[in-house]
Amino acid sequence: IIKFHTGTDVTDNNPERMRIDDDAVKIQSKLACISDTDTNIEFSGTNQIVFNAANTEKMRLIGNGNLGIGTDNPGAYKVVISACVKLNYTRICIT
Repeated sequence: IIKFHTGTDVTDNNPERMRIDDDAVKIQSKLACISDTDTNIEFSGTNQIVFNAANTEKMRLIGNGNLGIGTDNPGAYKVVISACVKLNYTRICIT
């Protein structure tokens, strides 16, 4: 296990920010690019993944599999899109 903390002294009480275990790389809350700091993937709340771009939430996947695009609350629907959508080719199958 390798642990990364904030600050320069890992023996102080600074919180752990990242850990490399045998099975995964684990982070505190956000995964971001060094050169594009306003775009990130955030692990927000319990069982939620948030995709941010230009400091704005663009998409949220919640633990039950529901996905919100352009909204932070997909509610009871599998996919909620809150935006204008252009469809060039669409195949919809309902079973």
